[in-house]
Amino acid sequence: MEDIYFYLPGLADNFEINVMLLERMGSHPDHFYDHVKIGAIYGSIPGAIWNGGRYCGGMIDLDQCDYIRQTFAHFGVPVRFTWTNGTLTEDDLQNKTCNAITEMFHDGFNEILVNNDLMENYIRDNYSQYPIISSTTKRITDIDALNAELEKDYKLVVIDYDFNNKWDYLSKIKRPEKCEVLINAVCNPHCPFRKRHYELIGKIQR
Repeated sequence: MEDIYFYLPGLADNFEINVMLLERMGSHPDHFYDHVKIGAIYGSIPGAIWNGGRYCGGMIDLDQCDYIRQTFAHFGVPVRFTWTNGTLTEDDLQNKTCNAITEMFHDGFNEILVNNDLMENYIRDNYSQYPIISSTTKRITDIDALNAELEKDYKLVVIDYDFNNKWDYLSKIKRPEKCEVLINAVCNPHCPFRKRHYELIGKIQR
């Protein structure tokens, strides 16, 4: 049987519970199903304006960021940043805090989620060791467009969760091994305002 990977939310805000889970998996593997692995811990650093998808408020310093980095590295689990704020401008890409965080985790092990060319090109040009994942916040709802996305240079593509249980749609995916399924959605299925939600969250984050 192949391993099944889960990607857990709450890089900073769920830090303690994620660490507790990883410790438990290490000390009591018999408490968990065989072949279940933690693929990454995703989210943002509080106050980082590049964050998108879900609001991440507050502020922590770079020493705390480094502690997060070292802790998850100790467990052999990548950090995955949600750099998916679609409201960013060219000037926002020069944000000192976000660049310092991105540089700190830039080791070829940790990962970044993107949803627009502006951020994706900036990361590829300046932090080329990061594996890049295509975010569900792109809202790709056409099967041909999804299959085209899967042919691009992404480690994974997180499919739009409107199709999580649409087996006729899922059966047409040509590279399912590159797909990630989001199972902790906030919006109701087929929410007509989801793109607007992401835009407003991005503006609030900034």
